[in-house]
Amino acid sequence: FIRDLFFFDFPPPLCRFFDGGDRGKSIRDNGSKKRDSSYLAAALNHSAFNTANAIGPLLGGMAIAAGYGWTSTAWVGVALSLGGFVIFVIAWLTGRKHATA
Repeated sequence: FIRDLFFFDFPPPLCRFFDGGDRGKSIRDNGSKKRDSSYLAAALNHSAFNTANAIGPLLGGMAIAAGYGWTSTAWVGVALSLGGFVIFVIAWLTGRKHATA
């Protein structure tokens, strides 16, 4: 696994330590061919999901710290949900316009 992340070869003793076995260069080359756009899209999807999971509590905490109380976090959630829905509608309408052209 560790060996797949780098473009140079580790000495076999280090590979045995990190990987649990000595894997040849052909295995690493086969793994690198699988890295196409679908893997990049999946990684970007995960990073967007993690970012959104961090922004919600951040904004909710800011609302509490501003003195609006615990119930203000529900309104922050409503605002974020409506913002996401607006982005969805814009993307959907834009996609339909390009699909029919």
